[in-house]
Amino acid sequence: MGMRNIIGCIAIITFLCTGCSSSKMGDIYMQDDKITNEGDSYSLHKEEQSIEGQVYTGQLEFEGMDTLWDYEVAEDMEVEVSYCLSVSQGKAKLVYIDPNDQPHIIVENKDRVKTEELENVVLQIKKGRNRIKLVAMNRAQINLRFKISEGNLNSLGF
Repeated sequence: MGMRNIIGCIAIITFLCTGCSSSKMGDIYMQDDKITNEGDSYSLHKEEQSIEGQVYTGQLEFEGMDTLWDYEVAEDMEVEVSYCLSVSQGKAKLVYIDPNDQPHIIVENKDRVKTEELENVVLQIKKGRNRIKLVAMNRAQINLRFKISEGNLNSLGF
């Protein structure tokens, strides 16, 4: 094999490996139109999760987006939300999506932001389908505790 062929093979292999490793999941993080989309798109590398009643607890290595909570309501109402989102690597945020597909960031954290205390908020949810998604990039290392007074909690990645 000539030197030209060897260099050509190396270039092709490098191109293929780069294409495989570049993450489209990170592109989702800043694109509201993708976040508000009905579908979810994620890479879940490691996970320990549990749901007990209205409380979700998870330790994740995650990127992309997945629906953590959804609730179809017949009339406008309030729901109480408590959360603790710690990120030791990457970025992560919880995004509330109203029935008109408008995103509202509840909390956003990045590298080495560790929280221990639960934060409490009251969400004014609207008639129709309401959702909360976890959105993350750069293989975020996440510890999340999330409690909500009403609706359906979902394990991520399932």
